[in-house]
Amino acid sequence: MTPHVCIALVAHLGSVSDWPELFVALGQGLGGDVPTVLHTVECLAAVVEEAGHDLAVHVLGLQETLLALVAHQGSTPVVRRKILMLYKAIVSALIAVGMEEYKTMLPRWLVVFAACCNNLQMEEDAVKSALAALRVLNTLCTSPTPTPEVQEAAENVLSSVCGFLHRAAPEYEAAVINSTAAPEEDEEEGGFQSLVMQVCEFISTVACGNKLRGMLKDRVLSVLRLVSQFMRITDGQALEWESDPNEYLACDDDDHISLSVRVCGEHLLEAAMSSRPGETKKAVLQLAGELLQQGDSSAAGWRYKEVGFLFFGLVSHSLPNPKSAKDKGGEVAAILTKAAAAVQSENPLLQSRALWLMSRSQEAICKTFPSDARVILQTAAQLLAPGRPDYLRLSAARVLARFLPDLAKKDLQLPHLILIQSGGLDGLGNLLIGSCDEALHLILEVLTICVKHCGRVVAEVQANFCEAVTTHCLAAGKDPLVHTQFLDLLSCALSQPGLKEGMQQSLLPRIAQCLASADVESHEVGAAIDIYVMIVRKSGRPIPVHLWTAVGPMLQLVQTTEDNGVLQNCTEAICVLIRHGQDHIKTHNQLGSFLGAFEKLLGPEVSDSGSTFVGAAITQLISAFSAEMSQDLTTGLMRAMLTKLYAASRPGLRQSLVLVFARLMHTGVPGVLNALQGITIPIEGKAVGGLEVLLSVWFSQWEKIGINRYSRNVSLSGLCLLLQCPDPRIDQASMATPPRVRLLEILMLAFKAEIARVSKSNESAKKLEAMEESEDDDSPDDGDAEAPDAMRDLVDALDTDDDDSEDEGDDIFREVEKADPLYQLNALNLLMEQAKAVAASPLGASLNPQAQGALAQCVQEASALVQAN
Repeated sequence: MTPHVCIALVAHLGSVSDWPELFVALGQGLGGDVPTVLHTVECLAAVVEEAGHDLAVHVLGLQETLLALVAHQGSTPVVRRKILMLYKAIVSALIAVGMEEYKTMLPRWLVVFAACCNNLQMEEDAVKSALAALRVLNTLCTSPTPTPEVQEAAENVLSSVCGFLHRAAPEYEAAVINSTAAPEEDEEEGGFQSLVMQVCEFISTVACGNKLRGMLKDRVLSVLRLVSQFMRITDGQALEWESDPNEYLACDDDDHISLSVRVCGEHLLEAAMSSRPGETKKAVLQLAGELLQQGDSSAAGWRYKEVGFLFFGLVSHSLPNPKSAKDKGGEVAAILTKAAAAVQSENPLLQSRALWLMSRSQEAICKTFPSDARVILQTAAQLLAPGRPDYLRLSAARVLARFLPDLAKKDLQLPHLILIQSGGLDGLGNLLIGSCDEALHLILEVLTICVKHCGRVVAEVQANFCEAVTTHCLAAGKDPLVHTQFLDLLSCALSQPGLKEGMQQSLLPRIAQCLASADVESHEVGAAIDIYVMIVRKSGRPIPVHLWTAVGPMLQLVQTTEDNGVLQNCTEAICVLIRHGQDHIKTHNQLGSFLGAFEKLLGPEVSDSGSTFVGAAITQLISAFSAEMSQDLTTGLMRAMLTKLYAASRPGLRQSLVLVFARLMHTGVPGVLNALQGITIPIEGKAVGGLEVLLSVWFSQWEKIGINRYSRNVSLSGLCLLLQCPDPRIDQASMATPPRVRLLEILMLAFKAEIARVSKSNESAKKLEAMEESEDDDSPDDGDAEAPDAMRDLVDALDTDDDDSEDEGDDIFREVEKADPLYQLNALNLLMEQAKAVAASPLGASLNPQAQGALAQCVQEASALVQAN
């Protein structure tokens, strides 16, 4: 029977207790020949991993047999390792649920682990067996209550394995570090490199365990010294990074796709810093000094120096400032001085690591070594020139981004020296060519910093800058993160007077060509529209005439494309053009073209996804052109919206279309009713009136519509206007509950919800203020500490949707909302006044005493809140 069949049967039965024959069969399998034993053990391990502790407890009954197999002379090394991995699966399942049944026979297993790790030799089966034993011990050490026997075994095994690693380091250097093709290792059973990684993980587990961290006391230096031998850059890594700089960036950013010895060593250092920070910092300073000294006396010494700088950089944030009173002996200053010198090294990998360290220590260097900081920055600019490995040039770009903003403030002539004379901008522009993924993201980020802090200098080479950016602008749309970074760069450039016009002239022809072409990929079209929207929003009002050249191709694209993402982009652009260019649209009689786009977006051929933003755009259209739209045109638009409203399945789309009608109520309820009176929508073979369609959806969605301040204000104020309007057509609408009765029910529910929301927000604000005052009194130096969960909960409970200022980061729809007077509306006051009016009306008099009392209670509570605020 295969493991998959066993897993399926256990899952079907729900409990292994219902399958007693399973253990009889497994026991027989363990007594068979070697292939049968292997198959049985693999089956058991797979089923335990899937079934969890329920099966693990039962498998413990087979321990005698398993231990006998491990000790049997006829068992192969493979069988022993498979049994150890089965035991690991059993222990993991039990520890996960806090069960300790495995401890009964644990001492006998610890003897097995010790036997696997004692007197290790550089032999494949022995290394794999030690690795398997170490993996089980690591799992045992994750228990909240490891036994004294486990602690003793862990210390002995670790000592044995570390001794073996020390002896085997020369062989590792020859086989792995000095090799472009490291030996391949079995994915499951591993090999020597996997053993080194497991040792790092095991020590990390020990360091993080409350009961075990004492094992690391006074041993951090020796552990790091040992691990550093295996963390040196291999020839294979060097080749990989040279061919793909993104891999280099992934390692430097701790964005590791897969584990390696180097990565596990970094995680070990992190665990040691968490467990024993004082000892670890001293150990790193001593070890870094040793490695730098060793690097000076060895032919391949750059590898030692590189690891020394790596260790130092990983803890640099917690080391004392160089030349300060806490930098006893000047160790920090000495290492930073050597790193600055290594920037001039002839080895590009050592240069890259030194530059990495410079960027991490920028603040300390600029403060303590200002003259050196200037030299480092100029060297980095020169290293950006073509002809060097791209990973080195990217490391130099990071230094440029870190040092330039600070130094440019102190020396106004420096940006010209760095970016123009030293070739910084030319190097960045050249790096753009062929870059992708993380590399492209980094280059755009560095260019953004250059433009933001040194825009006047960048403008000196405006033509080259604009050409380089324009060449890559559309392709960047393939990666959302890169595209966002490009838009940040564009935003900064368009905010610089010396670059704004040049960017527009460079980008607009490319945008128009993209929109008019039939064979352009959708991500490029989306990027082109996003860029166009950015250009228009940054151009001010009115929109300059030359920016309208892309409008025709874009409106035509709306009519021809079926891509939902492109339609969403186009809708956003239309909204921007209406908001910022309504005078131009009126003067040049372009309203018909825009209405044609809305007809398409509301049509049945466009899915809900493609129509996502059409509601907000229509609200802007009506606000800008209500005087130019005839009654027939308005009625036709409403009919299209109601048809889409009924057919839509996405709640977001339905709610946004309801908001259009809610906003229209403020132009006059009778006028809206007049338009709706002439509209019928075919539903299930019947012609349903427009008002009935609108109210049925609105009444069913009112609660969801109020998810934010603006939509809540628009919807509730629209409902209030309907309730206040005496027009009999409202009462005549065919509804299950009379419309006015339902309106009053909804407004009462909304009133209670608003009271609760405001009360909770006020209460959270008071608690947060008290908590902040308490923290100021108790911990004046912890201002940067992360807020505890309680504080985050209070912040989340606040009514944070009260920022009335237009923010550059707002999208166009948020911008439109904030510009609407209804955004400023106080919903609590609105509902309170409405409740008072109802109470004094015949409708209020018709309510039963209980409802009247509830209404009065709400008014009283709301009045108290208003006074308190």
